[in-house]
Amino acid sequence: MKTGQTYWERAAQVLQQKQPERLWRRHSDALDSLLLDRWLPKEPSGLLLKTDMYDESLGAGITLPARASAWTAVGMDIATDMLHAARRVAGWHRLATTDIRQLGFAGDSFDAIFSNSTLDHFSSVNHIGRSLKECFRILKPGGRLILTLDNPLNPVIALLQILPYRLLVKLGITTFYYGKTLGPGRLGQLLADTGFNVHHLEAVLHCPRILAILASRIIDSRAPDTGKERFLSALKQFEKLGRLPTCFLTGYFIAVCCRK
Repeated sequence: MKTGQTYWERAAQVLQQKQPERLWRRHSDALDSLLLDRWLPKEPSGLLLKTDMYDESLGAGITLPARASAWTAVGMDIATDMLHAARRVAGWHRLATTDIRQLGFAGDSFDAIFSNSTLDHFSSVNHIGRSLKECFRILKPGGRLILTLDNPLNPVIALLQILPYRLLVKLGITTFYYGKTLGPGRLGQLLADTGFNVHHLEAVLHCPRILAILASRIIDSRAPDTGKERFLSALKQFEKLGRLPTCFLTGYFIAVCCRK
């Protein structure tokens, strides 16, 4: 089963054997960190849960904003190999092996949850709903869920949704399963039905992703540090597309901030 622990343990092992996309990971992690900087509560302390350790197993992962430096971050993943990699690569130590659909935490435990592209790897929308209910359960009253999902309105994501998983792996487009996801309307409604109050809903990561990843490989291996920094700066400029009415056609992810 592609949503079970055994599958993700194997996927984690395969990921650790691949050459990491270091330059691309810097861009992706920077965008995630920017969401936290914008949407985390202004209070200087609290308990934050990150719902998978994929990014931290391959690079630095998220960076909490300076004003949130007193926060305690806990990482979780269904795959223990991913947790081991996150401890080795990014230095995370507060880690837990648990399933987002049945979290091993008490109710009203966390002040914030950051779930970046975790819930879009299930075979059914029902699993997304179950996961959101679990996030709602473990959040304290007033706690925030910051969530990203694959954006099905983006033509590339729409194509990936219909292509066979084995073909995507054979072509080298992915090493893991692309699951079901939700558009902005359905996601907003599901969050509301779960009990969340949606405060922000937008699209992020607007650069041509496949081309950007290919370019990042070449630049990372051949360009000096100044060239790498210019490349990252150019990628960030694409985020201006998020201000346009066409943002959900160009953004690869839907990003949401909501409160319990």
